[in-house]
Amino acid sequence: MTSVANLVDVWDAETFDEGLMAPLRSNADLVRSYIAADKDISIQREASRGRLVYQSNAYADRYHHFLENLGRQMELSTIRAWHYTRLTESEVDALKTTGLYLSTVETTRERLDAQVTDGQISVEIANALFEASPLRDRQQADSRVNRFWMTSQPTAVDDDDVTLLLNNWGGEVVYFWLQDEYLERVVGGIGQPRVLELAVPLSATEHGYRAARAVLATFARSLGCDTSYESFDLCAIRPLGPEAVLAVHTEGEATFERIGKGYPTSFHPSVNT
Repeated sequence: MTSVANLVDVWDAETFDEGLMAPLRSNADLVRSYIAADKDISIQREASRGRLVYQSNAYADRYHHFLENLGRQMELSTIRAWHYTRLTESEVDALKTTGLYLSTVETTRERLDAQVTDGQISVEIANALFEASPLRDRQQADSRVNRFWMTSQPTAVDDDDVTLLLNNWGGEVVYFWLQDEYLERVVGGIGQPRVLELAVPLSATEHGYRAARAVLATFARSLGCDTSYESFDLCAIRPLGPEAVLAVHTEGEATFERIGKGYPTSFHPSVNT
């Protein structure tokens, strides 16, 4: 496993360096006051039993201004993220050498052609999978092209949110619209389930603000505030080099089964609550 200096786990305040902790500590009273006031407002609304009761949070403007500034600061940070997929050994070797590329019609075609070259599928099957790809639909392509999707917190490999990704090669850009049972079996038989553990510069994404919200929620809990941790999906909008690959966890390995259940050791399932 490779390592990255100042890698931030958004669920773990122990990974926040001094540059991040300084503004958080300076605004600790604001964070406490905003969350306490927000909770009081929620209690009053519930007690109103449906009557229209509006009360503003006196700390809201200052809190959200701080959050926006923190989001801009987070754009300079690198966070740990997770990608759930199914890959062949050749693909694992390639990403360790060349890094991660974005989903496009062209890269999807190249992946399919590579499976033909490796003898995994026939040309006819590759063509059928390509024709069925959501990337060939303009509306679907808007949310998938030139993106590489991840999640900010580790998810257990038996969670319904990730099982389809682990059980079907090629990701959603290949399997998402499949209706042919034979093609479904084909993509389910290529490669092995893998979880990529990644170091993602937030400058390569558009999610600095979401990361700031997650970091602030974690910091608030460290202050004893009654608030939930936040997780979020994020996507890289530019390719990431091989240095971004911290580890590749493969089905059958001990860490694969422990992801989201004590791996990393600082993460516990209760973080999701």
